[in-house]
Amino acid sequence: MRIISGTLKSTPLYWLPVLSNIIPPSIRRQNNLLREFKKISSNQSLPVHEVIMPVHRRLKSRSPPLVTAKRLLEEAYDGIAAWKRGWIDSAPTAWHPLLDPNSPPPGFQLPRKLWVTLNRVRTGHGRCGANLTKWGFSTNPACDCGASLQTTEHITFDCPSRTFGGTREDFLRATPEAVLWLEQLDVRL
Repeated sequence: MRIISGTLKSTPLYWLPVLSNIIPPSIRRQNNLLREFKKISSNQSLPVHEVIMPVHRRLKSRSPPLVTAKRLLEEAYDGIAAWKRGWIDSAPTAWHPLLDPNSPPPGFQLPRKLWVTLNRVRTGHGRCGANLTKWGFSTNPACDCGASLQTTEHITFDCPSRTFGGTREDFLRATPEAVLWLEQLDVRL
């Protein structure tokens, strides 16, 4: 997901499934478990029914798949709804509209270099002076405009020589103005 979205390792994990338009692994596992459980339950002639006994937990820390599948079935589990709830609980409120499991995020069709830069501006995790210094690749966290700290936020909204004239929502929606600004940006995030 990091490769698809072009994000850096410091990017919070909740961004990755949304930017790559891939359902999170935990939800995919639960969907697959529920699908297999329904398939097995609907065919009583399968030999697996002779093997399955009432589940006795030998270790309290373990959650057998059979117990999990029954719980998911009772709860009428919906993976897409669970993904949306997880995104709303963890992501900043302004970015909530970005998640639409039925379509890729805006800007997904951009050339790779622009897509990567767009996602790094969206997440606030890019190769800027502050991060490069933090990671040991640079000794100077200052911006060339004179600011003491060059962050993605500074480059986008505060730097006198690079400031984007729009809003964060322009990056969310990947508006033509935001894309043009990214194309003209002289710093490689």
